[in-house]
Amino acid sequence: MASRNWAWVVLKREGVEGDEVATQVFCPGGRSFNVDALKDAAKAKFGQGLAHVDASQLSVSLSADRDGAASVARQSTLVETLGRGSTEEQPLFIHAPAAPPQVQDAEPIDWDDLCLASIAWLRSTLFFTHFQKWSFLHDAFLLIFIGYPCRSE
Repeated sequence: MASRNWAWVVLKREGVEGDEVATQVFCPGGRSFNVDALKDAAKAKFGQGLAHVDASQLSVSLSADRDGAASVARQSTLVETLGRGSTEEQPLFIHAPAAPPQVQDAEPIDWDDLCLASIAWLRSTLFFTHFQKWSFLHDAFLLIFIGYPCRSE
C-alpha cells in the first residue's frame, strides 16, 4: 500500500477568530511526509496568512487547543500514523503564532508647513542672521531654498 502524501488540516492562528475550514495539503513529491514536511506544505498553502512566520514556528497537533502539549506531534512522525488528517471531518491542526502588531500609517507630511517652520527656525537662529551679512549668499539662499525672488536694487 502506498503511503499517503496529503492531509486535511485546519489553520489556527493565534489571535485570529474565524471559520475553521479544513483544507487539503499535499506534500511535494519525493519527500517523506512527516510532520516537518506537513509544516512546509502548510506554509506554502497558506502563504499570505502565514507570511509573518517561518515553517519551523508552526506546530501540528491532534486538537484545536494549542495548550494540549501532549497532542503536539514530533517533527519526524509520519503524518499517516497520527490517526487524524485522513478525512475532512477529522483534520490535523496547524497552530501559528500571532502576527506582529500592524504599524499605523503615519500622517502624510505637509511639506509646505514643514518648509515654513524650517524658515521660521532658520530666521530665529544666529546662523541666518550672520548669513544675511553676505547679501549675495542671502539672496541665493532665498531664491534656491525658499523661492523668493532676489530683492531689486
